[in-house]
Amino acid sequence: MKNFTDDLDDSSTPGFRNLATSLENALNPIYRQILIWKLTSELALCNDTKTLDIIELNGDITLSNLQPMVLNIDFVIENETFNGNLINSTSSEFMSLKTILDWLKGVLKTGFDPNVLPNSVVTFSNESMKVRVNAHIQINTTRVENRPLLLDLIINNVNTSGFDIIKSSIRVNGAGVAVDSIQVSIRFEGETFVPDLSNRSSSQFKQLSNRVTEAMNVIFANNSNFTEVIINGFRAGSVIAEVTTIFKEGTTIKANVVDTLTNSVATFGNRDLTLDTNFLNGITTTAAVNVTQATTVATIPTTRAVPPLDVRRTPLRFSLNQTFVPALNEPSSAEFQSLKLRIVNQLQGAFSRRAPAGFQNLEVNNFREGSVIASCSVNYNLDAVPLSPSEAVKILDSELQNSTNLGNLRIIRDSIQSGDITLNNLQPIDLKISFLIENEMFTASLTNNASSEFMQLRNAVVTWLETLLKSRFDPNVLPNSRVNFSDKAAKVLVNARVRINTTRLEDRPMLRNLIANNVSTSNFDIIKSSIEVNGDRFTVDNFQLPFRFPDLTFTSSLTNRSSPRFRGLNANITNVVNGIFANDRDFIELFINEFRSGSVISQAVGVFNSGTTERSSVITTLARNEAAFSRANLALDTNFLTGTPPSTPAGPSRPTPPKPFPGFAIAIIVLGILAIIAIPFLVVLFVKTGYCSKVANAFKLETPDDVDMKRPMFGGKSYNFQ
Repeated sequence: MKNFTDDLDDSSTPGFRNLATSLENALNPIYRQILIWKLTSELALCNDTKTLDIIELNGDITLSNLQPMVLNIDFVIENETFNGNLINSTSSEFMSLKTILDWLKGVLKTGFDPNVLPNSVVTFSNESMKVRVNAHIQINTTRVENRPLLLDLIINNVNTSGFDIIKSSIRVNGAGVAVDSIQVSIRFEGETFVPDLSNRSSSQFKQLSNRVTEAMNVIFANNSNFTEVIINGFRAGSVIAEVTTIFKEGTTIKANVVDTLTNSVATFGNRDLTLDTNFLNGITTTAAVNVTQATTVATIPTTRAVPPLDVRRTPLRFSLNQTFVPALNEPSSAEFQSLKLRIVNQLQGAFSRRAPAGFQNLEVNNFREGSVIASCSVNYNLDAVPLSPSEAVKILDSELQNSTNLGNLRIIRDSIQSGDITLNNLQPIDLKISFLIENEMFTASLTNNASSEFMQLRNAVVTWLETLLKSRFDPNVLPNSRVNFSDKAAKVLVNARVRINTTRLEDRPMLRNLIANNVSTSNFDIIKSSIEVNGDRFTVDNFQLPFRFPDLTFTSSLTNRSSPRFRGLNANITNVVNGIFANDRDFIELFINEFRSGSVISQAVGVFNSGTTERSSVITTLARNEAAFSRANLALDTNFLTGTPPSTPAGPSRPTPPKPFPGFAIAIIVLGILAIIAIPFLVVLFVKTGYCSKVANAFKLETPDDVDMKRPMFGGKSYNFQ
């Protein structure tokens, strides 16, 4: 890099002349060659071969020694993941990807000039985990280096490359297409994220990427400013696609892209993708509404409110056969509030009955002219499965009861719409069904869809579910139902996705009960209370019930849910408890979580309708029916069940044996007797020996002979003590 100095302002200075000479030496050959190419092209059109022969410019470049055209072409491949081996020109990965050069040279030979020189060079680098290709190609030609032409030539032939080349990334000697890149995050419900979706080269990534790309290409097919879709990656939750949409520069904005996608649920559905339109919410738009009164035309903006972030919404729109008045533009007006209340009162109950789990409310967002167009949304909790657009349309149509009236609302039937779904393009019901199998032990092989264990269990589950739904709900169950299995406390959690092409309503409670009432036909021990249909589940109370059977011996086979002993003991206990509560309509089921040692302890769960009983009552009932367990050869430890410590039975009464007389007491008595006997002897001894008088003299007090007791003591002084 050269810094500007003041002498470069003066063309007479050495600094100016030196820099000018350097630039001329570098640029003159290039522009001479370009000029010759241009003149050659123009004269060739005139068939002026004589003039062609004498073209020459000052310098060393003529028609006879034109230099090859040098093209530096770079672009990004979307469906390849960059790795370190691609910088090693001897690696198999490099050699395999190097075939991109053959495609490039073929395009240039057939579409531009056949004289592509050998020994072209290519390198690869990392571009956000995608692969950036840098190619250096020389062409021996008299044609002019027309960069826009070459750019269009390559862009128009990317579909012949065998790679997903991002068109907007193509550059020819630095020239590219001016575009706007609009980032969008799209969530697909019902899709399960797997680690392979992080690998751009995996089959899972490529398959899902192709489905998303195809759908979006169809959605924007009629937009002449649309260029392409780039899949940047996938992440969990269910599966979220990070997408870049490319449009010609200055032709659109993100709000328009999001609105178009929100209204294209059916297009994604045709590719087995369930678009979460709520994930695209949060955009405020302004629409002009022309209200004509006499000769005055007013433009009144209406704003769609930003929806709350903790709500998942299904859009709903319909027309009312009544006259629009300007006051309906104002949410605070009496007219707006009155019509809103009528709609909510008439419709909210219908939606909450069909899909109650997580339902919040029916919300009226705004009204527009034509007659009166009501824009609403059916709102659900974030963790709920909202109604699909097709179901929202079908529920409202069903409520019309084959007429155009719903209470005092005159709804125009053909106007009912949710996103881009109407009565004319209803989509299949998409059922996400899950449940736990109690008597199957989860193993890692159930995550491998090519394993025999997976195929056997998958076929059994799909056959049972499809047969049940065909015979009891609707015969038009579509093929290719999908199933995956996961681990839940060593049991097998089944997640199935079944689609039904029907005009019947997706009544989730009814479908849930249909499956629960037919678990006996499945050949599996399905835990009824675990059944969910599109998020709708039973509301129950689970009570922990510890059973101990002291006469049984624990073995390791009781840790394997698939073993005959586990299944046999499980069935035996379950049958006894089912019999005990057979007349209790609030009892749903009993299932065993595990067996453990001591002798055999069963950790069981009793399931009852929510709020109908208490654990203490359940345990008391079981303890009172100890005989029912005994009849099934199960010795029930009722103390263990109730939590009462075992008591020791009392034996026959016996007289208390006398305690032995302590030895130290005898010694004291003997010593006392000896002391009594010794006292008289001591008295006689003292008298005979004069011992008493000697002791008396020893303690006798006498005045000394040399002391005059008449004289005052202490120096002859006397003291008067008062």
